[in-house]
Amino acid sequence: KVVHGWQVGNLIGSKCMGMAPNARYYFVDAGPELVNYYAAVNWVIDNAKKPGILNLSVAFDTDSDRPCFSQQIASLIKSGIHVVQSTLNTSVDVSDHQLVHKDLIMVGGVGDSYPDPKDTLRAKSAYARNKMVTLYAPSEKLPNLGVHDGARINGNSFATPLVTGMLALLLDEKPWLSPREAKAGLLKS
Repeated sequence: KVVHGWQVGNLIGSKCMGMAPNARYYFVDAGPELVNYYAAVNWVIDNAKKPGILNLSVAFDTDSDRPCFSQQIASLIKSGIHVVQSTLNTSVDVSDHQLVHKDLIMVGGVGDSYPDPKDTLRAKSAYARNKMVTLYAPSEKLPNLGVHDGARINGNSFATPLVTGMLALLLDEKPWLSPREAKAGLLKS
């Protein structure tokens, strides 16, 4: 069984296979209700230590979800917290259906042969005609860190913590980077 948030956290910072094993991270479980996401982001706004990163391994696929949440994310980024979000697990153009902020790092998925992904978008990865998707990372056949029987996991939710881990490593070296500078640094690496 895959526990979504636990798996996401382990891909970021587990000692055995995480991208940034020395990162300190907190699980903020929002569950399935949108109102809980508002509360979770408010918790991050109130408690994050800088440099801080919010990994959002969730995608919003309805217009009604976005306006208030986008305002919260904009406030978070303005305060200096870095935000990394996954795209939808569907092959649609998300240009008009995702959170929008120029300093938000949006992650899509690639490949089907982790750890050596193909250079093509995975069949169920969203894309954006306006280049809103910042980076693509492996999103298929990733190791399930909670199961030792060789099970693998798939989805953009699990590509996103790989980018979050890279960002954590960058900020470990350069903690003064703003969200805009860190996004530019990831794009150059």
